[in-house]
Amino acid sequence: MKLKFDIKKIFKRKVASETLGHLGSPFRKEKDWKILLTSITILMTISCLWSLYLFFGVNSGILFRHIDAPPTEMAIFDKEDLRLKVQEIINVNYEFERLRGL
Repeated sequence: MKLKFDIKKIFKRKVASETLGHLGSPFRKEKDWKILLTSITILMTISCLWSLYLFFGVNSGILFRHIDAPPTEMAIFDKEDLRLKVQEIINVNYEFERLRGL
């Protein structure tokens, strides 16, 4: 029984189709450009659709809508109450001026 041992067979170069078929290879530039442009186009389309969805959703009030708070009751003052309050403020102002003058 004779063993065949060939060093050339061990260090033999691989076939070009196996080694040069990877992404970025100079032999597949056209294919790489197609992949790149297709990817960019798909991502831009998704981005535009998402933007349109957000725009119309916010515009129609479906998204980010403001929760309406119950209306608060406004205190309505009578004219007599307002006149008394003004008179009280004038009196406090008068007292302040009198104390400042001392």
